[in-house]
Amino acid sequence: MTALRHVGEVPSTAAYLRESWRYRDFATSLARADARAHHVDTALGSLWQILNPALLVGVYYLIFGVLFDVTRGLENYLGFLVIGVFMFTFTRKSMSSGARAILNNRSLLQSIRFPRVVLPIATVLAELLIFLPSVVVIVAVVIATGEPFSATWFLLVPLVLVQLVFNAGLALAASRATVRFRDLDELLPFLLRLWFYMSGVLYPITRVEDKLGDEWRVLFEANPANVYLTIGRDALLEGTTSGWRWLVGIAWAVGVVIVALWFFRRHELEYGGV
Repeated sequence: MTALRHVGEVPSTAAYLRESWRYRDFATSLARADARAHHVDTALGSLWQILNPALLVGVYYLIFGVLFDVTRGLENYLGFLVIGVFMFTFTRKSMSSGARAILNNRSLLQSIRFPRVVLPIATVLAELLIFLPSVVVIVAVVIATGEPFSATWFLLVPLVLVQLVFNAGLALAASRATVRFRDLDELLPFLLRLWFYMSGVLYPITRVEDKLGDEWRVLFEANPANVYLTIGRDALLEGTTSGWRWLVGIAWAVGVVIVALWFFRRHELEYGGV
């Protein structure tokens, strides 16, 4: 039974989470519908969700692997690149979709009462469903490029879950910020592109460390996108893992989702009239 509360009163965090959990089936239904809706009007349909980053990998490989030759010291640049592009795309699309979660569902917000956090969470779950086939592609490329099987490959499962939590925090923050500042939706692609180039997606961070001071080197190493990509590359390409990187990655995920949830929940009553 849901406790009564005054109109206009934002529930406590615990009560808000309990109420949101009761709408988990609603969130998963929205996520499945959103995932099915992507590219339903194109000839190749959902296959574009894999083809799009795969084509980007081809372009980046030609430019950075062949023309600029950043592969020095990398035995498997194609595997390095596929892991980076596909995993970063998961985070990028989660944040972009989450930013529009409230604004794109005005009619739903005005007709049904439910915790508004359900909408950005549903978009992240949709992006997870879209991303899962990419995991198969990543593993297939790693195998095709001659990497020997290692038990560390199974770390890809908890890594995706940690990244999912991190992405949910980004989606919550972006969703709230876009409601408050509508122009952020136009600025966000440029910010994400900058983050892309600063996260070691196309080249190892070590390539630029010599040009950085100690403070910048720490920032590059602690960049959450770089942390997750490095964990994935170590596990799949090197057969190793780093305990401290896992701690940093988990800390980022938990910290971002806690702060973003607080940020989002305290403005809950504003989302009905967007």
